[in-house]
Amino acid sequence: KKIITLSFIYEDEKTYEQLNLFQKFKIDKMNETLLIKVSEEFEYILNSIGTNFTRFELENMTNLKSSYVKELYRQLMAHKDRRSKKGHWFVKIEDFRALLAIPESYRMRDIDKQIFAQAKKEFLNVNSTHPAIFKTFEIKKIKAYKGNKIGSLQIYFEENIPSITLDNWLEK
Repeated sequence: KKIITLSFIYEDEKTYEQLNLFQKFKIDKMNETLLIKVSEEFEYILNSIGTNFTRFELENMTNLKSSYVKELYRQLMAHKDRRSKKGHWFVKIEDFRALLAIPESYRMRDIDKQIFAQAKKEFLNVNSTHPAIFKTFEIKKIKAYKGNKIGSLQIYFEENIPSITLDNWLEK
């Protein structure tokens, strides 16, 4: 039921915008099928998820609260080794900002506070009832050649795969 309420939220000093991912959501329990109608603004998200996005990853995505953390999770899953369940993502800070739609007004301290601190809290499930998404999650900031500016990020993570009972998850 949480997936039904999945939405994207953007907020800055002047505006607040919330877009719902699904316009329609129907589960046929008898045939074990799912019918969804996606909002046009989000069509690209489902088309880019790919065939390797597992039920476990989709559940994790629905448990994440921050839209920045959801997009960060999606990017990290694209850089995960399927066998070892470990991954790393080396990304230039400009590309990171663009992929997560981070406003230009955000300084590195804002990214640390609003995105990285929240990501660590949600990924490692500090004070949460859900199991941790990652066993480890580490962000290394690499300075640019000139000055003290951050030029790129190295993000390392290891997925935490809990044992899952084989029940019918459509009935939940």
